[in-house]
Parts: sequence; C-alpha cells; structure tokens
Amino acid sequence: MSQFINRLLRLSIPQASNAKIVIVAVISGLLSTQAYAALEEVVITAQKKAQSINDVSLSVNAVQGDRMRELGLDDAIELDIILTNVDIKSTISGDVNPIVSIRGVGLNSAASNNNPSVGIYVDEVFLASPAMLSMFMMDIDRVEALKGPQGTLYGRNSSGGAINIHSALPTEEPSGFAELSGGDYDTVKFEGAYSQGLTENVAGRISVFYENQGDSYYTNTTTGDELDGIEKFGIRGTLQGSFENTEATLKVFYFDSEGSNAIAETVGTAAGPFSPFCAAANMVLAGNGDELSPGICTDIIGGGDTDRDRFTNSLTPANEERNTIDTDLTGVNLKIEHDFSDSLTLTSVTGYMTQDRVFGDGADILFIVHDEEMEQWSQELRLSGNVGSHSFILGGFYSNDTAEMFNPFTSPFTLVALGVDPLFHYVDQETDAYALFASVDWTLTDQFTLTTGIRYTYEEQSFVGGTTALFPIPGGPLSTVEAVLADRDLALNAPGAGLGVPLTFTDDEIDETDVSFRAALEYRPDEDKLFYASISTAFKSGGFYGDFTTSQDQLVPFDSEQIMAYEIGTKLTLFSGLVQANGAVFYYDYEDIQAQVPGTFSFLYRNVEEADIYGLDLEIFASPTDNLDLRFGFGYIDTELSSSIAAIDGNEMSNAPEVQVTGGARYQFPVANSWIGAVEGDFKYSDDKFTESFNIPLNYTDSYLTVNGRISLAQENGPWEVAFFVRNITDEDNREEAFNVDLINTIFTFPTAPRTFGGSISYEF
Repeated sequence: MSQFINRLLRLSIPQASNAKIVIVAVISGLLSTQAYAALEEVVITAQKKAQSINDVSLSVNAVQGDRMRELGLDDAIELDIILTNVDIKSTISGDVNPIVSIRGVGLNSAASNNNPSVGIYVDEVFLASPAMLSMFMMDIDRVEALKGPQGTLYGRNSSGGAINIHSALPTEEPSGFAELSGGDYDTVKFEGAYSQGLTENVAGRISVFYENQGDSYYTNTTTGDELDGIEKFGIRGTLQGSFENTEATLKVFYFDSEGSNAIAETVGTAAGPFSPFCAAANMVLAGNGDELSPGICTDIIGGGDTDRDRFTNSLTPANEERNTIDTDLTGVNLKIEHDFSDSLTLTSVTGYMTQDRVFGDGADILFIVHDEEMEQWSQELRLSGNVGSHSFILGGFYSNDTAEMFNPFTSPFTLVALGVDPLFHYVDQETDAYALFASVDWTLTDQFTLTTGIRYTYEEQSFVGGTTALFPIPGGPLSTVEAVLADRDLALNAPGAGLGVPLTFTDDEIDETDVSFRAALEYRPDEDKLFYASISTAFKSGGFYGDFTTSQDQLVPFDSEQIMAYEIGTKLTLFSGLVQANGAVFYYDYEDIQAQVPGTFSFLYRNVEEADIYGLDLEIFASPTDNLDLRFGFGYIDTELSSSIAAIDGNEMSNAPEVQVTGGARYQFPVANSWIGAVEGDFKYSDDKFTESFNIPLNYTDSYLTVNGRISLAQENGPWEVAFFVRNITDEDNREEAFNVDLINTIFTFPTAPRTFGGSISYEF
C-alpha cells in the first residue's frame, strides 16, 4: 500500500494539483458574480437504500434519465461518454455483446455464455449475459456506475464494479412525456411514457420506445449496395401498489430489434501458415488505428480491406442476406417491500428474462450465424433495519441461468482447404448460484461511521459443447448454414446426409465457493464534507469458453478470479452548494485474471497469475449561476500484468486506457415570449489501449476525442421543447474493437459510429 501511495504522489499529484488550482480559480471567478442556484441533490440506491450520492463511501457516477435523453443515450454502449475510467465496447458487431470495464477490470470475451465481470443490474436484477444489456435503455429514471469491487451487497460477479439501471416508476398524478426525433441515415425515433393513479392504492405507467434507422452505415462492396438499417421496439408496463405496510412493484417488458448487422472490417493478414508471403512489418498500424502501412498484405483467401474505409467490406449475396439481427427479449420483475415497523423492512426481488436471437457476424473471410437462447431467473430476499443508531442488511440470493447456442460458420478456408460445409459450435450450459450476505453500518461517533460487509457464495456450472465439422455427401440434405440451423439433430449425427466429425467436445461441470468482504471507515467533519477509506474484495466465477475451438485445450475450464481493492476518497460540497468535488485514489491486487493466452492454433482462455492497478478518479460539478452548469471528470489508471507466460508478462491489461477526461457545459438564456434557449456540449477523451493481454500492435485502438453539441428552445414553465443536435462533431474515425483470428492470422475490427445530426420535439407534463 505504501508503494502505491508513493507512486501515485510521484505520478499524479503535481498535475492534479495544478489542475485543481486552475479549476478553483475559474470557479471562484464565476462565483464572484451573483449566483442563485445550488446543485440538485442526486439520490441513489448503491447500498440498497436511498441515500444522497454525497453520503455514500463509494466512487459513484450517476446520470439522470432526462439528462440521458438530452444526450441521446438510448444505447448502453454510449454510456461511457460521460463516465471516466469506464470503457464500454462491442465485441462482436453492432451493439450485440457490449462489454463493460471499470478501472481496467472487465470481461474480455465475446462469448454470450460468459458472465460479465462488471455486474449489470436492471431494477436490481442481475443480467447473466452481456447479450441482454443493449435492450434496456428506455424511460430510465437513472443509471448508477459503481466503481470498485462490489462483492458483498450485489448478486454475482461484480469484481470490477456494477452498473445499476433503474427504470422510471409510476406517479399518482397524471404525468409523462413524448419525444419525436429524426436525423440523417433516414432515422426516426420515438420515446414516450404516461403515468397516473388507477385506484386509490395503485398507480400505473406505460413506456414505449421505437427507432427506425432506414439506412445503415455500411456498404457491401461486392454488390455496391448499402445494407438495410435496423428497427427497434420496446414496451414496458409498470404497476405499483401500496397496501397498509406493503408496497409492490410489477414490471413486464418486451424488446425487439431486427435489421442489418454491422460488417466486420478485415484490415489484413499477418505472416502465418496461410499467408506465407506476408511480412509482419506490412501490418504495422499507421496513423489512426484503422489504416495500414503501404504494402497491405492479403492471404490466400483474400483477407485485406484495401480501400481503408471503415464502413465497407465484401459480402457474398448469401452472406448479405444472413447479415441480419433478430432479437426478442421478454421479462418480468416483481419487487415487494413489507414494513414490520419503522425500523424493520423485508424486501423481495424476483426477476425472470428470456432472450432469443439470430444474427449474422463477420465478413466473407469468416462469416458466422449465431442462433442463441438465454434464460434466467433470480430471487433475492433481504431484511433491513435499524438497531439504535446502527443500520443493517441481511439477505439471501439464488439464480439459475441457461445458455444454448448453435453457431455455424463458413469461410473460403474451410470450404476450399477442408471441404467442410459448414463448421459449427454448440453450447448447452446451466449455472446455479447461491449466496448469503450481511452488511452493517456502525455509528461510532457523530463524525465516524464504520461499514462492514460479508458475502458467502456457492456456484455450480455444467457445460456440454464443442466444435464439429460437417462433411456433406453430394446431394445430401445438409449442405447449407440454413439447413444446419433448421435441423440441429441431423447436423450433430447426420446418417445419409454427411459426416459430422467433432473437432473438440467436452461434457464437464465445475463448482466453487467464495467469501468476499468489505470494510469502510467514514469521517464527516460537517454535512458538506465526507472522507473515507475502504478495503474490499470480490470474485468472478470460473467457466467454459463458449466459442469456436480448434483444440481440446480451449475447452478446459478456467478458474475464478479474485480482487482486493484499497481506496481513499472524499466528497466535498463547496461554495454553499454551488460546487461538488468528488475524488478517490485506489490500488487493486488482482489475482488469477481470466484472459486470453497463447495456444497452439488459437488463443486459450486461462488465468493469468496477477496484476497491479493504480489510479485515481476526479469529478467536479458546478452551477455558478441559474443559467450555467459545468461538469468535469478525470480518470487515470496504470496496469501491469505479471505472468510466467513471456508473451504476457509486463503487459498492460486489455481495455484499460491510461487517461480519460470528460466534460460538459450547458448555458441557458431567456428568449422573447417566455421561451428559454440553451446551448450545451459534452466531450470525452480516451487514451489508446490494447484490446487483449498479448499487447499486439495489431489489436490496438487509438486515442480518441468525441465531441457532441445540442441547442434547444423550450417554453418557460411549459411542456414544449425543440432541439437540434450533432454527435461526434469532428467525425472521429476510430475502432472500438480489434482482434486477431489466429488460425488464419487475420485482423478484424469494428468501427465507432460516424458523425450524425438531427432534431427533436418533445412534450413533457
């Protein structure tokens, strides 16, 4: 710990101190003029109870639902635009499997069966698969990003932190909103909600979202056609009733997304067995991360996107037809709270979700059709209350989730070299998790509070799956991807139709236990200042690699990973409530990290011995006048892996940019006839990063700066607003994901969205 403090002082404090002087000087200058407004209090439930964000001894970012609509954040992958030390990316294509990393800790696997390392919770229900995350950004009350291990109060696998998504609740008085927007790429969106009391004790809310992007960003160079766009629809109904000492909230929801998927960019091929004339030097990235040096190299099956356009690639007509996405997600949440007395409450949270989806992914060099079904249900019970000046939470948790996947793929390599049509992998996985937990806030004095927490977890997982090659008999019924998807039993053992040869297969199960704890000491000299120090642990359970495998070693289960975190932080309310400054420094001792490591023909998913992570978070909000709001965030992390594997030892962790900076400003001004105008902008800068633990220059994304702007005209004390917006104003050209398919030594990338613009009209009452 002393090494961490000395290193942090040496690396960060001088810069941070200078920045603080400048920021305070600017704010002081603004405050020298007449000031009227104080910052609005933000209430969160990060510790399973309603608290002001400034009273929580955690590093937490919170975004209110109306602010998310202003920023156009209707997709989970866009959330990191306002969060520091948070990285969110797509790992397959589009927003199919978004992966969240906080302070360098996060899942680095595209397989849908692998639970995330950053716990994602929707209305207190854990999402077992990252595949479900992109479907919930509709009529949101707030989103909370909890940084650091959350191993005691949260259900599963929150070693990196937690993202809590809370949808809006009903109101007794009639209220709601409707917003219609449109923009380039032939895009039309509608989001709305209506809420009112239904009886004396029951209120209801109906929420709807619809989006139709008629034109895709992507063009198929084989046919010259632009791909079709994508259409999304969501609806949620909420009932909330109060009956004497009991309150119940029922939410039923359905989401659908269909249309064309993104196309992976094939940027070229490194030297290897199927590209014998390639020189590794030809693949050195130049300029921004999407370009290659002169002399781009292609392999024997044509890998290499020579036009250097991130939104073009080649698809055969058959693969263009397969390059679609069709996702349906249905679920129900039930929360019941019963007050036995003013100091004792029993809470039950029940959640059920099922998701079916089929989507195409890749380019002609390697095209996959994913057919996946995920189902989960969970139950949490917790008893909370007060004993004198102390408060406590006791609870139990159970969850069950299943993942079934059947994913065929074709490529010139398999067709020409092996005569296989197609190759496919399949997964049948089931996981059960059990936990008991407790947390107590001990009031030591008027100024000191000690929080202690512990959680016991037991998990078991069964897995059946592997990769099979189908050698079709000429004229047999199984010779296409569609035929294999239509009849899986025939594909697995196809008498008279072809010969299914298992390349890899396992039927295995694992189980494990873990005990996590947290202790935090708070010091509050007065109501405007909070200082805290904490130590906490968490784990992410082990599992099985649920993607294509070329060797049996890839199906050996990986073990759980553990993390111990030390954090010192402060939350300061300054200038009579006009400025809020929150900061934290931290050190992580991270062990048995689940990561990609070198294999014979392709990478393996294994445990790397350990890593050290140092860093800091800083966030400042200011409202110097009624007309001006300012926001600034700074994040710094330093990561280093330690491993007996030479190719990994000393490397940076994946998806861990060293510096991130966010900021925003909103200025509003009166306009004639009782209208209010507003101009606002926000930005995020993120350092470059490696996308895997090998730190290969090919698997790398460059630093980027994203800037958004918005102008609006709204009725003063009225319901109407008209706005115009531009996102990614500078048309920043970057990739959010890059990976290498080792067997064919080909690099695939997925780009960030281009510049978009549009306008909206909204009515809120």
